[in-house]
Amino acid sequence: MRTKVIALVFMLLISLFLRTYRLNELAKFNYDEARDAIIERQILQGNLTLLGPETKVGGTTIYFGPLPFYLMAGALKISNFDPLGPYYWTAILGALSVLLVYLLSKSLIATAFIAVFPIAVIFSRWAWNPNTIPLFAAAFLFSVVKKRFFFTGLFLGLVFQLHFTSIALFFVMMAFIAKMGQIKNPKIWLNILVGFALGIAPMIAFDLRHDFLYFRNAASLLDADRSYRSLNWHYFLWALPILAYWLRTWPKRISAGIVGLSLIVTLYYLLTAQPVPQRHPQTIKQISTIIAQDQRNTSLNFNVSSFVDPDARATAYRYFLDVERVYPLGIGEYGVSDHLYVVTFERPEKVLYNQTYEISSFAPKRVSKTWHYKNINIYRLERN
Repeated sequence: MRTKVIALVFMLLISLFLRTYRLNELAKFNYDEARDAIIERQILQGNLTLLGPETKVGGTTIYFGPLPFYLMAGALKISNFDPLGPYYWTAILGALSVLLVYLLSKSLIATAFIAVFPIAVIFSRWAWNPNTIPLFAAAFLFSVVKKRFFFTGLFLGLVFQLHFTSIALFFVMMAFIAKMGQIKNPKIWLNILVGFALGIAPMIAFDLRHDFLYFRNAASLLDADRSYRSLNWHYFLWALPILAYWLRTWPKRISAGIVGLSLIVTLYYLLTAQPVPQRHPQTIKQISTIIAQDQRNTSLNFNVSSFVDPDARATAYRYFLDVERVYPLGIGEYGVSDHLYVVTFERPEKVLYNQTYEISSFAPKRVSKTWHYKNINIYRLERN
């Protein structure tokens, strides 16, 4: 027993190490993470929301539940609004999923698998709404196996908030109940229904006030023209605890080989991955500080755009400017801004004649000021 405890502690430490090794160095603060951080900061300021992160599916905007915002807001506050706070918190929650898999399976091989499997590790290294799915999916599976059906419904609702593809767990639950011979037991289904309703309570409350937006979102996914057409790894994060639980039944030589190969792939990724300096939170913070300091010296309004990453409307910079309490105009107001700050690798003459919406709608005449941070240029554009 003591040996097993030592092995479990070792696996938990390994899982946490893999999820945090070079995390700061490799961190990227992209549109999704910045959008979420802005909303989490608003929540901490008392502006609560029942609407979760959004995504586009077949040209339609789909909203998930608000759970990820509330799950990460505390970490953002503790880290003094450093985006890396939620990243490290996500890593800790990923390590907790390893512990839950052990409590579920009592198998060290299943635990080792979830600790080192590349997809489990990589998706635990930054804050994004699907990335905590393995934790809640493991809690769901634990409640199913233990026949705690109220909690089964509750965790199904919570994981559904994180991503709609997690509803696949419903069929896992049905298969288990059918195997029990209790598929027609109304008490079981009532417990599940009550738990599920509680798990998605924020979504229900929002729907009752907003013409059933969530329900219509979910129903639209059944439309072939709007459904998920591409396959991405995060669509299957819910399956990781199930795969780990199943692995314990495999021949030891095969399961040990899978764990070993998983560790090699994960280590290769962690050792060879290259940072992207222009997307690092610290880089974005420093450039935002330059803009904020300049803007404080004028009473004119301003806007900001970035061309060093795919988000030309500079959501990540808007987050840090918000923290600095210097507020740009909205993304639909480039044409009425007095100043436009542009973050780019390009030379000034190319920026002035850039035909993208953010610059062309502003119609700049000159570059009035220039800064350089590392290999990045920051230009203040004016109309006259």
